[in-house]
Amino acid sequence: MPTLTPPPATRARKLGYALVGLLGATLLGPLIAPAPPGPPLRVPQAYRIPLVPGGTALRLAMVHDVLHERYARHGEAYYRERNRRSELALASLRAKLEGGGPVALDALVAFDDLAMGLDHLQQSARAVELLRAKEALLRERWPLPTQPAVPAGRLERYEQMIARGAALREPAQAVDYAWYRTYANLGTALVHQNAAGMMRGEPEARRACEEALSYIERSLEINPQAHFGREVWQAHAIRFFLRASESPRLLLEFDLLGQSLESWRPYDAMRRREHLGYLRKATGWEGGEDVSAIEAALTPKERLALRRGIPRVGDELSFSADFAPFRYPVPYRQEVSGGGEVKGVPFDEPVLAILGMWMLGGGPNPHFALALGGVLERMGQRPLAYAAYSRALAMGERFSPKAEVREALITHCETRRLVLVGDLGHFSRRNRHPMSVEELEEGYARELARGLAYQRATAEAEAAAIAAGEDIGAGDFLSAFRARQAPIATRPGHEDAYALEQGGPGLGVLLCLASIGAWLGLGLERILRSLLGAAA
Repeated sequence: MPTLTPPPATRARKLGYALVGLLGATLLGPLIAPAPPGPPLRVPQAYRIPLVPGGTALRLAMVHDVLHERYARHGEAYYRERNRRSELALASLRAKLEGGGPVALDALVAFDDLAMGLDHLQQSARAVELLRAKEALLRERWPLPTQPAVPAGRLERYEQMIARGAALREPAQAVDYAWYRTYANLGTALVHQNAAGMMRGEPEARRACEEALSYIERSLEINPQAHFGREVWQAHAIRFFLRASESPRLLLEFDLLGQSLESWRPYDAMRRREHLGYLRKATGWEGGEDVSAIEAALTPKERLALRRGIPRVGDELSFSADFAPFRYPVPYRQEVSGGGEVKGVPFDEPVLAILGMWMLGGGPNPHFALALGGVLERMGQRPLAYAAYSRALAMGERFSPKAEVREALITHCETRRLVLVGDLGHFSRRNRHPMSVEELEEGYARELARGLAYQRATAEAEAAAIAAGEDIGAGDFLSAFRARQAPIATRPGHEDAYALEQGGPGLGVLLCLASIGAWLGLGLERILRSLLGAAA
């Protein structure tokens, strides 16, 4: 008796139903037989890879501490004592110059120390005079060597930036470094002296700020890696506010980092998966939040590729041709890739710059706080964003000399705080952890009060130690005070990593479910064939 072989169409149909059943059972496997919960795989965020080897990588705990003043800040007594010592050193240096004796280049640091000390005490005009005198002395005795041309390629620019930063620490580059410090400090003092007048529309102050920008730009030609990129963002801030002094409405459309104040778009989370894939490919990473071991071995190309996973700021800015990284010799240009224009820069770079300028430069600033609020809100860091907008509100009178601009930005910060409170309330109710506005505000106020109290205690301890004759240059200066104080810096947690859930049904369970699914698919095919046959 001949064997009955199903026609090809019937075989294909049976195979198709079997595959549908197998696929459905496999996809439903995690729901039908979930694996016991296990610890998630912690993947370091892409911003944990610093821009330059050995550089500072951003931690959100650092943002928390700066917003709440939880870091050491020297008091007025410290700078007065440092200035006194610097004046003695400078008097000795000037005596040698007048006597025609030999002068070592490194002795000129007395100009910088005294000038920056005066700048901290709001005596920027005197600081500018000192630094102009240093500039004239350098021009007379130690002219600036010719700077290397900036390469055309993105990777080549980046490699030169790293190399220049490392070379300036060598004794052979002492002249270059002296000029770099002079230009950077002179630009900083000039802008501190004239920024308020520029925003009031005073022509002389505006010209001084334009001169300040030129000095900062010259410092970047010598050292494009200055302060791990902070100098680039100081130049960008000057350029931004120069434009805002002409068009005040700019401050109502964008924050300092080019983020729109009118439209809101959270950062693209898809970059995380791209980052994870490249992290494994480039470094062999197998898990864990600590990237310090693999970071040191990265090539410049790998480092830039890994940092592509960082969300960008500045892509919303309408005058992006003026955006800092597109004007200075750092590894960014507006580049066409796959038919699309790449805009903006990784957000960690300007955030680190803002933290540095806040702590070590001119101090808290409402525009810095507003920009941090925009970054943190887009990252989903709502409590931190609330703190940033709260700090901006506390400094709201400094937003602008124009009342309408000032009031609009204050209203903006108040509105964003209300939105954050609503988001946090919804999130908390969903997770059964209710949070009230009062709790949020009390937490912010408590943290800020703690930071300010620590800074006051430090300033008082410095003043007492100096009055007692202690040397501010000694390694153990204030050691007794610090030993009595609890650590003020926040300990980082898991906020700089994202979690990949691990586990799932075992292989045996999946095979069993797949077999059952294939059998059910074949059964479904037979039932449908019978029904269709009966209908015919």
